[in-house]
Amino acid sequence: MHACIGHEQGSFEFFIQIVINLGAREDRADALARAAQALAQAGHPAGAGAFGRHLRLRGFGGCGVRVCRCAAACCVCRRLISDFFLEEAKHVWGFLEWVHSMKSRTPSSFNTPAAKPVAEKKHRGAGEVRIIGGEWRRTKLPVALKPGLRPTPDRVRETLFNWLGQSLLGWRCVDPFAGTGALGFEAASRGAAHVQVCELDPALVAQLSTQVNRLKATNVHVLRTDGVACLKQLSAASVDLIFIDPPFDGALFEPALQAAAKAVKADGYVYLEAPVAWTDEQLQPMGLSLHRHLKAGAVHAHLLRPIA
Repeated sequence: MHACIGHEQGSFEFFIQIVINLGAREDRADALARAAQALAQAGHPAGAGAFGRHLRLRGFGGCGVRVCRCAAACCVCRRLISDFFLEEAKHVWGFLEWVHSMKSRTPSSFNTPAAKPVAEKKHRGAGEVRIIGGEWRRTKLPVALKPGLRPTPDRVRETLFNWLGQSLLGWRCVDPFAGTGALGFEAASRGAAHVQVCELDPALVAQLSTQVNRLKATNVHVLRTDGVACLKQLSAASVDLIFIDPPFDGALFEPALQAAAKAVKADGYVYLEAPVAWTDEQLQPMGLSLHRHLKAGAVHAHLLRPIA
């Protein structure tokens, strides 16, 4: 067998070269059949005939090209040689198909997977927050899906009321940018005598009123008004605690702080929630000083005192 294959080595190399040359410009059936024909015409009937026979039996033919059939009566050795021709030619053809597939791909398709359709998500609201202390501890408050609505995180509220002391018994508090009302209801839950919550959005105002009725919170009063206007209407030095947490993308911090500094009592507090840290140099012209500070994620929590 090895001797026969060696004898046909020239035929095999000639045949493979024809497959490669034709494969660059013709389809599989035409190229293989024409290669067999060329091999027969070159004077190698055993290899070409046997290959042509296997080509038709295995489904690679059908192109209409006539090839030599004299191999039907050849010895077993020539049939083995033809099997060798066929298998090696199939490997070469597989390589050629891979090369053609690489040429047909665009550069961006090599590393970029096909984009999968993304199902549209349905908005179901932003969730809920819990009151963490006092009479209504663990009570859930709904959070509506509104631009700029950002309830104070639980960790920050817990730290804030640790700073203030757990009981706000008898305090007067104002939450001028109420949103969900988390800060105002937290203060009321801890014993504040009067909590004024202000909100401009009508849907949020309705939601706040619903929570007041549900909790029977007689110490919470909801007003539909602008936060800064709410602060400016307060009497001087009349409030124990003011919460300042307007939308981060607005320009409400300075006017709100200026109004709050006038309304807070001398021994009172102003809570400021902002995307950046405020320093004493920024606060002192408004009559306020930094008492405590906490950074939690993107939130900077400040507890301020009026300057004596």
